[in-house]
Amino acid sequence: TRTDSEPSPAPSVEPSTSNDFETLPFHSSPAPDDLWTHPDKSLDDSSSRTPLDPFLEEVTRPHLLVSISNNELQAWNQAYAEDPYYHDKSSNSDAAATPLTPSRFQRSHNGLVYFVDADGRYRLCVPRTRVNYILNLIHNSPHESAHRGEK
Repeated sequence: TRTDSEPSPAPSVEPSTSNDFETLPFHSSPAPDDLWTHPDKSLDDSSSRTPLDPFLEEVTRPHLLVSISNNELQAWNQAYAEDPYYHDKSSNSDAAATPLTPSRFQRSHNGLVYFVDADGRYRLCVPRTRVNYILNLIHNSPHESAHRGEK
């Protein structure tokens, strides 16, 4: 007999003898070592890549589109002109970049300066006088961050 103060025995769990992976929609035989990897062709397998794969990767990669007001754009261009580091970056002169060694800094049609990293991605350059503005905009905005906003 068992009293109420004694804990009930834990139910026994029998290990499954069937191959549960066989019920998965991408079943392959023999059992794969990694059940969590999608069965598509591996991106590391260069022999199975097509010439279009790099293009498709670029097109399907997420992109961020933003707009900026004319007043804000003027403030950024003024900040670039006053910043000792960025004032001469991408000055669009022929001496600044040659075909063999192009500048890592590029100026867009609207005057914003971007750094082109080793992977060819454009990174917006933020002048020193705009850093606090950007940090406050991102970190204290109730719409753009996980912070509650200014107190």
